[in-house]
Amino acid sequence: MSSLPGLPTPAASALKLSAPIRVAPQAVVAAAAAPQQLTSSLKVEQKVGAVAVNGVEIPAADKVAGMEAGEARESGDAVMDAVLGIKRGASAGAVEVDASPTVTPSGLSAPEALSPAHPSIPSIQPRASQRPSFFAALAKAVRAFFAAPTVYGLRILHLHYPHRAWDRIAGDMAADDKTKATNGEHPVGALREILNRTGWSPDNPAGLSISFTPALMEIARKLWGMSWVQRWREAIGWRTANGSPRMEMLLTGFHFLYGLLPWGQAADALVRWNVQYHQLLMKEFWGDPAPKQMKIFRPPEVGFSPEMVPALVKAGVQVVIVDSHHISRALKGYDAGGMPNLPPPNKADQRNESPYPSNYYTSGKDGRNTKDVLPYSLLPHWLRYVDPAEGKEYKIIVFPMTGGPSYIAGYQDFPNEVVQDIAKYAAAGRPLVMGLDTDGDNAWGGGFSSYMESMPRLAHWMDSNGHQFGTVQEYLLRFPVPADDVIDWVEPGAWPNADWGTPQLTRWLWPPVKMQGVPKPEFDPTAWNFKLQFHALLTMAVHWLLQGEAAMKKAVPGWELDMARVVKADTAPDATPLEKAVQLVLRSFDSGHVYYGTEPEFLHIPILAAKAAQDAARALMGQDVSHIPPTIWGPSRFPWNPGGENRGEVYGWRSHVYGPEFDAYGFVYAGAGLKRVELKWRAASDGRTSPGPENLSYGEAAGAWNSAKMELKDPYPQTEWAGLPQKDRVQELPRMAHARVSPGMEKLVDYYIEAEDAQGRIQRSPIMHAYVGKQ
Repeated sequence: MSSLPGLPTPAASALKLSAPIRVAPQAVVAAAAAPQQLTSSLKVEQKVGAVAVNGVEIPAADKVAGMEAGEARESGDAVMDAVLGIKRGASAGAVEVDASPTVTPSGLSAPEALSPAHPSIPSIQPRASQRPSFFAALAKAVRAFFAAPTVYGLRILHLHYPHRAWDRIAGDMAADDKTKATNGEHPVGALREILNRTGWSPDNPAGLSISFTPALMEIARKLWGMSWVQRWREAIGWRTANGSPRMEMLLTGFHFLYGLLPWGQAADALVRWNVQYHQLLMKEFWGDPAPKQMKIFRPPEVGFSPEMVPALVKAGVQVVIVDSHHISRALKGYDAGGMPNLPPPNKADQRNESPYPSNYYTSGKDGRNTKDVLPYSLLPHWLRYVDPAEGKEYKIIVFPMTGGPSYIAGYQDFPNEVVQDIAKYAAAGRPLVMGLDTDGDNAWGGGFSSYMESMPRLAHWMDSNGHQFGTVQEYLLRFPVPADDVIDWVEPGAWPNADWGTPQLTRWLWPPVKMQGVPKPEFDPTAWNFKLQFHALLTMAVHWLLQGEAAMKKAVPGWELDMARVVKADTAPDATPLEKAVQLVLRSFDSGHVYYGTEPEFLHIPILAAKAAQDAARALMGQDVSHIPPTIWGPSRFPWNPGGENRGEVYGWRSHVYGPEFDAYGFVYAGAGLKRVELKWRAASDGRTSPGPENLSYGEAAGAWNSAKMELKDPYPQTEWAGLPQKDRVQELPRMAHARVSPGMEKLVDYYIEAEDAQGRIQRSPIMHAYVGKQ
């Protein structure tokens, strides 16, 4: 591999191996050469545009990236034969290099300190020749002197099952893939096989990233006790040279749609409670975190919106996983052609500029494609978010998962050609991230072939072809995000698996629209649906939890909610109603409840949770009416591109152009009752299409605000509540507020909801932005 420009070629004596080589043609024998003896026989020469070892040219990274798998392996074998003095065609026997492993007729033994044996996981059986594995081990030492990898692969495996009636869990959880993925047979076995193939050297970044949700942890503990966690603890204990766990456990919290939270104080509380709850469970299950372990948050459904950033940062989160195509679509000038299942990005979301050439790469399966801009979207960046009230800036690292390739990896063996395609667009300095994020317990991605064959094969192929395979933390430690690599926005949305990656998140939020008897879908505030009810109930539930928390702080100075008690609330005899209600709310607003449809159980669980929160708070408040301002969810809008083209499921899978206006809507709830609810909006007059710093503040630097009274819809039909006794139902829901904005054509609009309760407390939503085009 050629050296990077400006870097000298190392002398042959600089190439050293960390341990003896052990060769076993028939049985185990000690190597004849110590590391110094081996390196003294290496002749490294700088040739025109390449480096040669013992006369054999090491192909440059771009050449390797374009090779077929067989050609790349043949090239690697030639280099290793030259290093070892083996004549082509001769049998090398079984060869392996690593920190101190040996290859025996019975299999590969990893260093005891790095890989505690587990009796239930069989050792890998040796192949006729281990030369490719030897190439992977020695090539790392050679490559380290010449160039960085061009692509860095990851597997992010999401393990989840929603809380529901206990008597129905056992049958579903007995599914073979779910059981093996949960009890560690597959993840731990896959990680061991990856390391067997790529090497156990501490310098090897190889590992797996796992988001194991609190709901599944609690269900598994109830079904199987805790003996099964030992496998996980063992694998989590395997470390890289940087001290990073090779089994990287990601924060995810309960399965909320974090991109659709009620913002402000409510979002701060929900994120904080979820992170604290998950951290406590992780300590119970997996033990203390590794020193300096990063707090990496993988949102359920990879659902993200930048309004989450302040809450995540306040909760101590350093990194958040996002879908790469939402990074791509936030680029100015992004070309959305060829994506019929998605609306084009709204120009207000296109705020970033790339310092690299814009190379478009489309990939996916079954119509769930993503169109990424490379290399930009496959690199981590700092994302900043400015609080509109205080002007305070919050920053977090956004780490990309690749949506289209991830969908492929969940349903078939991952093709090497995708890696080769991505590698063509690598940028100098940092490798591109190919983050394959899949359900690790569903479909093909949850089975034996995915874990024990496909993942190790891909890791080994990447390691043998000029790339790396590892974890999120290892990437960020090896290739830190430059301090000046700061972006202003990521388009809202989730991964393409469920709703094709639309910024409206329509699989979990279906707007109030009329679909029948009209030429195209239109906003209709009477078009109530169970998904809207879900978000209304969450708004109400968190409002009452915050009321109860405020009442306790008023009654007991210095009191704080103890999450260690909340985690045990369902089993602790002394748990308070408020602690039980917090636990119930965290468990009950699962994205699966609105993904899978109108199953009565999924409809009833959020209602019961909201009722528990309301009852607990009112018991604590006594004669007090309210302690906190209103809680606001939203605003959202319809259509997504006013005055422009809209496509996708909510538009009937057709392309529709709408007039230059939109309806903003949201939910507003106040324990003291509502005095007024207004939509504040203003339109830019300078021709800008996306917001500047002055647009991000409640102040008037970007112009005066218009005030539009929002219509309040109340009450709602309760058809979805059928089957619940009257005593278990909430008797009210947040009111849906809506107002129409008609700013004229080709205008950037800033807008937010402002609500005042009967006691004069005021709450504002975040400022949203929409570009209104020309019909």
